[in-house]
Amino acid sequence: MTDIFTEYESYTSYEESSLVQNWHGVPRFRGSSDVSDLVGTDNEISDYSVGLVFIPILIMTFFFCWSITIAIFTCCKHCKACKLDPSKRNETSKTLKKFYRSVFLLFCFFGVLGCLLYLLIGLPVAVDAIEKVEDGQMDVQNMLNDAYSDIETLERIGSESESTRSRLEDNLEESCNDFDAVEDAFGIDFQQIVNSLTSGLNNLEGFVTSDLDELASDFNEVIDISEDVGSFIDDVSHGFNNSVIYLIIVAVLMTCFSFVVAFEWMFNISPFSVRCISLSVLMPIFGITVFIAVIILIATTILVVVNADFCNGDTSPGNPINSIFNILEKLDIDPSSYNYRSVEYFLKDSCQGTYPLRFLEGYENDLQGAIAYSSEFNQAIGDIGVDELSRVCGNDATGLVVLSDEVEEFSAGALTDLATILDNVNGENGYLTCDTILPLYDTYIKEGVCVDLMEAWNAAFIFFTSLAIVSMVILSSSAFYEPTRKEILTLVEEGDEEREKEHAIEKSEVVDGVDGTLNLDKDDHNKAGIDNETSSEDKSVSFKAETGVCEMSVDTLDHADVVPLPAPVVPKPPPTGDSNDAITVEAVTSEKNTNQMKTKNDSKEGKFSGLDDMLELQGFVVK
Repeated sequence: MTDIFTEYESYTSYEESSLVQNWHGVPRFRGSSDVSDLVGTDNEISDYSVGLVFIPILIMTFFFCWSITIAIFTCCKHCKACKLDPSKRNETSKTLKKFYRSVFLLFCFFGVLGCLLYLLIGLPVAVDAIEKVEDGQMDVQNMLNDAYSDIETLERIGSESESTRSRLEDNLEESCNDFDAVEDAFGIDFQQIVNSLTSGLNNLEGFVTSDLDELASDFNEVIDISEDVGSFIDDVSHGFNNSVIYLIIVAVLMTCFSFVVAFEWMFNISPFSVRCISLSVLMPIFGITVFIAVIILIATTILVVVNADFCNGDTSPGNPINSIFNILEKLDIDPSSYNYRSVEYFLKDSCQGTYPLRFLEGYENDLQGAIAYSSEFNQAIGDIGVDELSRVCGNDATGLVVLSDEVEEFSAGALTDLATILDNVNGENGYLTCDTILPLYDTYIKEGVCVDLMEAWNAAFIFFTSLAIVSMVILSSSAFYEPTRKEILTLVEEGDEEREKEHAIEKSEVVDGVDGTLNLDKDDHNKAGIDNETSSEDKSVSFKAETGVCEMSVDTLDHADVVPLPAPVVPKPPPTGDSNDAITVEAVTSEKNTNQMKTKNDSKEGKFSGLDDMLELQGFVVK
């Protein structure tokens, strides 16, 4: 067996990383930074928790205020209860709306890309770190289970050794009346051999009833702690595995949002089905995913701070060994117990102090002696034979043969098992040696927990912080880019105005052509009027081309030979003057124009009646 009390040369001291220092030094409102308080009294747990949740509270406050701001803006823009005057609303320019849409699409792209990168790169690294720690915990758990199984075997061996010792002491004298004659005849002191054997068995029995019971109790305590740690690691591992589903959902939602906004941007407005899906399905689900992202961010923050506190040990320079000892003290582990002394020997003293299980070496010597005396006893009886022993002893020595068989069976079974167990415990590859314990600590605590797992928590914190901010920006942008009824009506009205302008230009061109024709006809008629003028000075005929009405004076009407000039055939505008015909024509024309305007307005209102219903279903205010 190798010397287990020599210095463990490969053990190296712990060097605290800057990541652990920074997270351990995060601002705390008040309270403790000693992670061992989590296993202490209720007051200690409360004291540590108050300081622990300070950063998560800041995160929650930030995103909560942001969410309230978005909700207020959305309410003021769309909620009917707000009753805002549309004329007082601040109209967002088209350039800003394009900017909001661009921000929306850009951050959707960043969100999808970030989720994919974390799924492909970040998450596997985190899972590997957790699995590394989980493997270490499983190795420790298996080692403790094996040790406890060996302890149960030792208890069985102790019970068998007690039975064997009692039978030797009770039946030895009855099996031979004269051991002195046997010694004189054969040179074998059976009495001494049996006394040495019973003494060794008695020592083994004492080991089982005293030291072994205490060791079994300590192992049970450590196994319970290890199971609690393993359960916590399993929960964290399952959480990371479930986050894969969550990230896939977020990526799909952001992709759907991107297609919806791109469709709206491409066609300027969205059909009812796309808008309904966006508002009724995607937006609520995406809001839930944002809430989950913030919750995961808070949980990640708590985990990374606790991890940093553990690796620091609340000392300078930091060392996780200090946290382990503080936890043992808070758990009221007796410093004289095997658990406490073992941790002190392996970790604090680096295998340079007093081995806490040194008694195993003494019991191993007792075991070797018992095995040797058992073999000697059996061999002596076998060499002499039962007939010679019966002759020398003066009685039937069959009882000695029976005792020899029992000792042989015990030696071949229980004592051999005991030798195997002791070799498993502190042999060359024993699980309670420095060559086994310290590599576990170096690999799974110093590197796994304080390096790999810290980096995994830190990367998760950065990612989920970015994801939460990107998601909130997307929700904020969606409140700006969303096309409203007013925007849609404006687009339609602008189209109507353009068509009216084109119609006015065409009408103006027609009127200009008519005016030119009227001017030409006026000159011809003036000439004709001069040629046909009578000699009488009171005869007067005039024609107003502008109105198309032929006017004559009263004196002219007295002469029957005067014929008024015919009016030119031109389109008649609404007549003016005091005549009843002019009034009637004007009234009819006015009524016609009124009916046309009413028809136009009714047509326009009917055009948007379906649009109003659609928008009201979507939660917009129709004003």
